[in-house]
Amino acid sequence: MAKAPDILLGLIGKSLGHSLSPVIHGAFFDELGLSGRYDKIEIAQEDNWASRIDRLAQDGYVGLNVTIPYKLDVMPALPDLDKSAVLAGAVNTIRIDPEPVTGFNTDGSGLAEAISKMNLDDQVSTSGDLGSAMILGNGGAARAAVIALSSLGYKGLKVLSRKSQSAQVMLGDILNGADRLSLKENCSNALVCTFDQLSGLDTGAIGDLSLVINATPIGQKDDFVPDELVRFFEQIGDKKKTFVDLVYAKQPTPLCKVAQAAGFGKVEDGKEMLINQARLAFKIWTGQLPDGELARTRLNEMA
Repeated sequence: MAKAPDILLGLIGKSLGHSLSPVIHGAFFDELGLSGRYDKIEIAQEDNWASRIDRLAQDGYVGLNVTIPYKLDVMPALPDLDKSAVLAGAVNTIRIDPEPVTGFNTDGSGLAEAISKMNLDDQVSTSGDLGSAMILGNGGAARAAVIALSSLGYKGLKVLSRKSQSAQVMLGDILNGADRLSLKENCSNALVCTFDQLSGLDTGAIGDLSLVINATPIGQKDDFVPDELVRFFEQIGDKKKTFVDLVYAKQPTPLCKVAQAAGFGKVEDGKEMLINQARLAFKIWTGQLPDGELARTRLNEMA
């Protein structure tokens, strides 16, 4: 009989066939010389998350990642929530052992670390100003982006959403839970616009824009990119700007292709954020922080 792994981890969600998380965490185990396993746990529907998590604990799982569509659903079932989960309004990491079972969110910190690795020094002005950033979306990934960019020092955020009310609700939720002045100011002063307002957007309002982040599902299931977004990228694209797509794929995502064609100087997809949020989750579970180089190598080999 094969020896059971010392550390049993898993990912709970729907339609997990495309997930790269097992590859990443497998690399972490190998890098650190740990005995462990990371499973995909497909859950079609769940009405009692407390019972489900208890059963997974009995099966030996010490930590779980949570992905769409359950990042919000699991929250009421958790005995304790870390401040990161409260601020993000969602849970992507659950620590089962040691007790109490606690929910965390590593998306914002993972994105901040990913952006900090992109060597964007050429975007910093002589006064040390990073410029402003635009976030596409109003969901959980967009919340993580607001938190990450505020921690990095970006000011005057712009939020592009199909529905301005949804974006305002997102910013209000973060503002209510924020204790950092930079985050409060960004949420209070963010410029919110809709896709159909892009053509009339005052260029003065976006003149200092240096970073654009896609936190929507655009490009996740097909190659369709809204025409107004293509035209906007063509309008603002230049070599001093960076585009980051939180969608990831083996090939450049549709929005990455649009940004490249528009002349953005740096274009990245979401794999680096995925690795970094995973590194932080792994530390929560094991106390050890992998550097992630082996994971990057393995993902590149899959391309």
